[in-house]
Amino acid sequence: MPNLTFMADYKHIWYSQIAAINNPSINFLSAPFGADNGPGFGWQDVDVVKFGVEWRASEISTFRAGYSYNTSPIESADVMFNILAPGVVQHHFSAGATYKLTDNIDIEVAGIYVPESTVSGSELPFVGNPAHNVKIGMEQFAITVGFKYRLD
Repeated sequence: MPNLTFMADYKHIWYSQIAAINNPSINFLSAPFGADNGPGFGWQDVDVVKFGVEWRASEISTFRAGYSYNTSPIESADVMFNILAPGVVQHHFSAGATYKLTDNIDIEVAGIYVPESTVSGSELPFVGNPAHNVKIGMEQFAITVGFKYRLD
């Protein structure tokens, strides 16, 4: 079907190559942030798989939908430091449409929904009480509207 396109993508993100991101947070007392043996956010490498579809319904309208899944970079041992950057979401849903007003002007609408994901772990011993549980989570929702103008 010439008016239908399916897309798939795989990506591996090597957080392990960046000490300030990959090092465990328990290294807090051993060296400053950013040092090779200093503390980090404890992020593990991530695998990402994405799928999408685009349907060109007519000469003036196009519809898109997508889904993405990634492994979580954060484990329970590093939850406390990740209060600053709670990147724990794993599922992403998106949809959008383009409507051609003229030969030069399009209106585009898109939205994403990321359901809540959480990770729990203990407080770090040098900051608080390891018997306390810390829970981080994130949920996202966004809508965007745009106008596109093409020069001849």
